[in-house]
Amino acid sequence: MKNITTLIALFCFTLFSYSQCEYTLEMNDSYGDGWQGNAVDVIVAGQVVISQATFTDGSSASLTFDATQGDIIEFIWTDGDWSSEVSWEIIDGNEDLLVLGEYGDTLAGLNILARCETQTSDWPTCADGTGNTLELIHPDLDNSLAENWNCINENGSPYAVNSNELYVESIDSELITIYPNPVNNILYVKGGSYLYDIEVHSLLGQRVMKLFNVNEIDVNLLNDGVYLVKISDGNMTTIKRIIKF
Repeated sequence: MKNITTLIALFCFTLFSYSQCEYTLEMNDSYGDGWQGNAVDVIVAGQVVISQATFTDGSSASLTFDATQGDIIEFIWTDGDWSSEVSWEIIDGNEDLLVLGEYGDTLAGLNILARCETQTSDWPTCADGTGNTLELIHPDLDNSLAENWNCINENGSPYAVNSNELYVESIDSELITIYPNPVNNILYVKGGSYLYDIEVHSLLGQRVMKLFNVNEIDVNLLNDGVYLVKISDGNMTTIKRIIKF
């Protein structure tokens, strides 16, 4: 009986350790005199984990908090002086950037989820705890290869027909960068070419924008949410995911 109890306790500890991880809230001030009374509450899964985070002097400060895989992260702000100087980042336990923004960004409705698992395979993680389902990028592709799958349909797509809209002949995402992301108005595209053909699709696969020979797009009129951006220069094509707020 003692051995069984020990095994159960070890299993519970291992499961808890695997699903929970530490995050860092990086607070920045562009002038270098602290947040001047501005403060933020960090909300994880509906619970306040950091109350009135702020700092009074210098250009930056940081605080840590715990979150469990799939927890929604949001902010509540308290107004102070010189809010335009305030910016922030959330860094995960692998020192990867989860999300960044400025004063007043609450993240409400953006579905910013804690990700605690280290990626150990090539399969996309966009469906992990988000309610989305993976879909073949094109019905003719090999469904045994991880790179042929992505989250196209928001909130799941059981029994749905695969979309042809987001099919690309080749993908080389390292050659093209987009910024800022999350984005509110102008999204810039930078890479090996100067101009690109750009399409913006909803997670339902619907094309909502299409432009030719550009290196920036104005997404101000789009509804807040997650979109897929298809970028082509005639030689290569890539798909990037953006958050519009």
